[in-house]
Amino acid sequence: MPLSISDFRNKINENKSVAITNRFEVTFSSGTNSSLSNTARNLTYFCELAELPGRSLLTADEKIYGPIRKIPYGSSYIETNMTFLCTSDGMKEKRFFDSWMDLINNPISHDVNYYDSYVQNVNLSMFNETNSLMYSCTFHECYPTLVSSLSLNAASNDYARINVTFAYRYWLRNDDNSTDINTTIRSSSDINPYTYNIGENA
Repeated sequence: MPLSISDFRNKINENKSVAITNRFEVTFSSGTNSSLSNTARNLTYFCELAELPGRSLLTADEKIYGPIRKIPYGSSYIETNMTFLCTSDGMKEKRFFDSWMDLINNPISHDVNYYDSYVQNVNLSMFNETNSLMYSCTFHECYPTLVSSLSLNAASNDYARINVTFAYRYWLRNDDNSTDINTTIRSSSDINPYTYNIGENA
């Protein structure tokens, strides 16, 4: 039996509405460098694009008997991208990320700084139409790995903006520390009615 439109509409209404993607806020922690933290507070207003982070599981093939099983052994976190508008007061936003990258790798001496001296946490929050928090996460040990070029065009009236790629060690949800995974994931006996013990068929 196909799904009905009325049932679909009722399910949407039960969950308030479909989440929108145009209400979010990016905030940078104070970090360890005061010259960076002063400008960082203003970047919240000028972040035009951001993305909630993804995550993938690293797996190893387990071949004992029959088809291969992929066994997770860790997580992998993909770099994230953000776009910032630049203001005409000295392009402070671009200067901020230029300085952050200079702090990481001095362009004159070519020395690379200590890891803890340039990483900081970056928070990303997503809101609904009434500005209530829907989702919040923190990128831990975050720093820029790429600041895009900025094309200039005499025939354009577009705004100046830069895209920044950030590396980070991992991310965590902020709004809760719980999970309902135990109630949503079936037990192994539900998935496979046959008991399987590693090595029993080796």
